[in-house]
Amino acid sequence: MKKQQQGATLIIVLMILLLIMVVGTLAIRQSISSLKMVSNNQIQALLLQNSDAALMYFQNPVNTTTLAAPDGVVNYFRNNSNNTQELVTCFNKTDPFRLVRMGTVNSSGKVDNQASCKSTDASGGRNQVVTQVYITKVSSTNNQPFADLARGTDITTAKTESSVRLRLTSVSVLTGFISSDDLANCLNKSSANAVSCLSEQQALYNSQVAEYRFLSDFEPPQ
Repeated sequence: MKKQQQGATLIIVLMILLLIMVVGTLAIRQSISSLKMVSNNQIQALLLQNSDAALMYFQNPVNTTTLAAPDGVVNYFRNNSNNTQELVTCFNKTDPFRLVRMGTVNSSGKVDNQASCKSTDASGGRNQVVTQVYITKVSSTNNQPFADLARGTDITTAKTESSVRLRLTSVSVLTGFISSDDLANCLNKSSANAVSCLSEQQALYNSQVAEYRFLSDFEPPQ
């Protein structure tokens, strides 16, 4: 006697195979998304560390002597004719904040003295990242009387100078996602225009801003 075959087993097997394919596809997509997230976090951490390195170098007390020297950055901005200037340096060498190695943003909005970073100017020992630092003088935002004078000094009997407030903008860029020409073009601009240019080029970058106050006299411990 012949029995009619229904083919139920084949249908069940095909459904199981389809389910396995769906689960496998979702797992692969999840893995790719996780990999992208991890890579993005690593890139952002790398850029943040390099930006921080430039700021930490500037605020390191060991380098204060160079910064506050007669031919240093601080005294450069004590000259009233330089109040609106913007100093530029590429953070890729020894003593990057020595004034003779820095450039300025000229009237045409370009960096002179070839001080802007190139794609080969690796910073922090990372060949994939370049870091450029901009320094400008900012006016005091403290309205309290004598806020910019060193504590413990008497301005009527002793000669003293007001403090100098400097703003640092540290910009780190991952070179692998922007062409050398576009990178050079962006970093050859002022800080605001450089960040805007990098955004337009969809480059991977990190920008940090910090302000420091330099006193002419040492303040006593509080």
